[in-house]
Amino acid sequence: MLGTVSEAYRTAVECLAAVQGLEIVPFGKGESKEAIAQAHLARFAGTHGVVLIGKAQEKAGAYKGRPERRSKRFSTVGSTPCRGR
Repeated sequence: MLGTVSEAYRTAVECLAAVQGLEIVPFGKGESKEAIAQAHLARFAGTHGVVLIGKAQEKAGAYKGRPERRSKRFSTVGSTPCRGR
């Protein structure tokens, strides 16, 4: 289900960019998003508005539920926001 929602969102953003004449800028690993945005802003002739749409792949932690062997309750396993701290 999330794949369908994500795909619909991505399509809507791409459509908005096309209609508004905006560039979708992919950010690479280690690139400064701020520097790239500032370069686009320097070329922007307007006084207000959207300059670009940035696209980056960010890592995110998630919980995974599984039934406990001795119980019918669920526990969380896997990565958590504070794992490794």
